[in-house]
Amino acid sequence: MSFIRGAIEHMYGIARHGFPKPPTVLPHIHHAFALLGGGVESAEDHEELIPFLRECQKHPIDELRRSDLNRVLKGAWCDAEFDELALSAIERAEADERSSSTRNLIDGYLLYFPIERDIIGPLSRACQGQVAAKDDHWRGRSQRYNLFDASRAPEKLAASMASEEADAFRSTCSDAGLGASPFATRIGQIAFSKACLKIAGRVGDKAMTSQKHLLQLLEQEDHFDDSASIVRALLEPWIEHSPPPALRQAITAFLLDRVADPRLYPKKQKWTPIRGHIADQVGAERAGAIISVLRRWLTEVAMRTFFRAIAETTDRRDQWKQRQDFWLAYLDAGVVGDAWPALGPRAKNQIRSVAKSQGERLEHGETQNGPPASSSLIMDIGDLRIAEWSDNGMCRFWSTANKDAPELYNNYYDNAVLRTTTGKRDFEALRHDAGGMWVYRVAGLVYQRTGVAHPKYGRGLR
Repeated sequence: MSFIRGAIEHMYGIARHGFPKPPTVLPHIHHAFALLGGGVESAEDHEELIPFLRECQKHPIDELRRSDLNRVLKGAWCDAEFDELALSAIERAEADERSSSTRNLIDGYLLYFPIERDIIGPLSRACQGQVAAKDDHWRGRSQRYNLFDASRAPEKLAASMASEEADAFRSTCSDAGLGASPFATRIGQIAFSKACLKIAGRVGDKAMTSQKHLLQLLEQEDHFDDSASIVRALLEPWIEHSPPPALRQAITAFLLDRVADPRLYPKKQKWTPIRGHIADQVGAERAGAIISVLRRWLTEVAMRTFFRAIAETTDRRDQWKQRQDFWLAYLDAGVVGDAWPALGPRAKNQIRSVAKSQGERLEHGETQNGPPASSSLIMDIGDLRIAEWSDNGMCRFWSTANKDAPELYNNYYDNAVLRTTTGKRDFEALRHDAGGMWVYRVAGLVYQRTGVAHPKYGRGLR
């Protein structure tokens, strides 16, 4: 069995390098492993379960066939409509003392875990009683995880899932009898969300191992409900710290692929409920800081990759090093709010190679109707929008409130519009002089308009 598990993991490893993911039959294989370990069976489809339960309500519980009683014990917890039926089923199961009834009762508890309803009390006590009376594998699980203590079990499971043990999420689920995934049962889902919040509460490097385990799990899952807790687990530890590049890249790739780029419309709408859910938990200000972590990473990748790529494509490499050092100093100081490359055809081809070599993901726009080597970096410092160029073009400045200012995150930009030299009173354009004094003039303009001093050139000259 370990050989098969290893083969599955190898298939997922190959998928990370661009090959197709393993077939969807794998969840069934994971489920088969769970059954071999004495874990919970899957829930019955509600389209068949609900009519069956309503029919059972019409008959005395003692008249139900054994197989029908077991279906009730397993599935009646799905809705408060069937609470009375479920209580009657418990009474008969306790009187009969059949192992099959115990097994289905436990399955129902784990699968549906109706913690928000009063029925959870009789259900958990019935499971405790049945397990205590029988010497089987559920007794050990109950002791390790307080599994049938509804008030303690999710927290105990969460602590194990968020540990630094290898493959902690899946190993906890397997050991507790929840199947191969926390998403297979409601108790697992609740524990998973709590585990994510435990990870979110760790600072910097203390979260790294658990985050890697979390990403490992999520790479193998097609669906999960609690995106808000996942986002907190992956981003919140890094509000005031920076992860290693490989981990940052893995987190970024996952969030871009499975959630969306929070900067882009209309995809950014996916982030609206996530931000709202996080705000409900920690407040609007903290929620903004959490999501800003990803925006900060994307901004950094946009600027650094842009400068690396332009260095390979510009016709004036002699000018480029000074521009690169000047603007990256603002980035390193943490004052660049957003950055979005608008690339010419030559740079577009080059940047893909540069980004791939660095293991980065880069979204960008494109310039049209201009020289192939001509590209622009559009960025915000405070309420100042800036368009810097890869060639002899002047650096342009607008207020972000100016309707004529180029918008961030467009797919296409007209080269001539970005190169305009006229505009409203808040528009300015400064030339890059050969003597290099432009750095003081630009630094002076940025300071005058935003109050942000350049890390090297300070308030500059105006």
